[in-house]
Amino acid sequence: MPTQFPEACLVARCSLFREVHVRNQLTARFLNSPAARSILSTPEVDSEASQLLRSAFGPEFLTRPLFLERQETEQIRSALNVIADVLFSLPERMCDGDLRRFAGLVGIREDQADLLGEGIQEPPVRYGRADLYFDGDRFRTLEFNLGSPVGGLQVASISRALYGSNEHMRDFVQSEALELEDPLPALAAMLRAFAADHGRDPVVAVMDGPASYAATEPHLAGIARGLRGQGIEAFACSTADVRDTGTSLRAAGRHFSLVYRFFTLNEMTDSVAASEHAAQLLGAFRTYGVPVFTPLSGVLFSNKTVLAMLHSKRLLGSLSAAESEAVREVLPWTHVLADEEVEVRGAQENLLEYARQHRDSLVIKPSDGLGGQGVVLGNQVSSPEWEAALREGVVHEHVLQERIAPPVEQFVAPEPGAATSWVPLWGAFLIGREYAGTMVRAARASESGVIALSRGAQVGCVYRQTGHCGNADYAA
Repeated sequence: MPTQFPEACLVARCSLFREVHVRNQLTARFLNSPAARSILSTPEVDSEASQLLRSAFGPEFLTRPLFLERQETEQIRSALNVIADVLFSLPERMCDGDLRRFAGLVGIREDQADLLGEGIQEPPVRYGRADLYFDGDRFRTLEFNLGSPVGGLQVASISRALYGSNEHMRDFVQSEALELEDPLPALAAMLRAFAADHGRDPVVAVMDGPASYAATEPHLAGIARGLRGQGIEAFACSTADVRDTGTSLRAAGRHFSLVYRFFTLNEMTDSVAASEHAAQLLGAFRTYGVPVFTPLSGVLFSNKTVLAMLHSKRLLGSLSAAESEAVREVLPWTHVLADEEVEVRGAQENLLEYARQHRDSLVIKPSDGLGGQGVVLGNQVSSPEWEAALREGVVHEHVLQERIAPPVEQFVAPEPGAATSWVPLWGAFLIGREYAGTMVRAARASESGVIALSRGAQVGCVYRQTGHCGNADYAA
């Protein structure tokens, strides 16, 4: 079960709810404001953008936005930059810069490394999304999809669809000096620079593999629409749509000069036929000089095995004080699952035996899993089920991670004076060295476990505080 907020957190006594625990002063003021009381009466917006959002994220959204105060945003930005710096330094620190050897360490097979070929040497891009839990004190980074394709870029569209016509919401945003950070302008700028580095003007094919495209097409179409709004020609397609005309590549009949990659290395190599097609596809991209964003070399830095490396005794000794603090305070303890002796909190332990004894405080995750697939929370399964998951995880590369139990957040409920408790998972974007917005997925506290859209999670947006404003009329 989720934890309650610690005593240091606020108790808001407001006109909307009877009495609720809230995460910060900004949230307390919102719950006391006319904006909170007006949200349930906000009219539905029936537009092409809204239909795309519903197709991508489901028919229902969270009943209010979430809020970050200035110091929280800065803590997220600073911590993610330190972690990104350390992650990108790992090949040099762990393998003397030998990327092929590093690929083996993070679980990339020989045939997959062969497919990457020279592409494994491409510099990764500083672009990604970290999934965070607030633990009652600070944000903790559960996963960091760095240098890899990410979803949830439509946060500004979600805000416009839900609150664009709400005058009370606009007044609250203005009075509190809030901003909803839209990641799309920063992404568009990065794509233009990436294309220019390859001597291209960006015409972007937002591309997934054929096995995934039926499910991801609404997401890809939404991203393409957002990029068009930033002045970049873009469209969604599948790798199966790509054709070589003899003079250029086209997808779904359209010219493109840059690929925004959603297809994964695992999908491209899950069969002999898939690997052969992938080799032809990547060869065609190289022949016609079509760059892939994010480069496939990003797989070296985006799986969970890489995060486990940050807790290795070998690496910890080489970290600076700031790096060591970020790893210790921001990253939950993580280790590749294996039947071996390891150091856990200063003591030598057999990892499997430790996992058996501390089941309720641990979680097992596939190293390269997506969307919460294959995740097992120790506090939600029986001892035999946990044992089976441990054995499976040793055979097929998984990691063991400290389980973070986040406090609940209170949301608006239709019944007068009622609140519903949800557990949010914060997806914070890092583009370049800057914080670039957050998409929230949340599950009802009574149903929380693995928070994923495929398991009924709902999506919302996050406003960040840009100044020191605070409307005393809405004080808790």
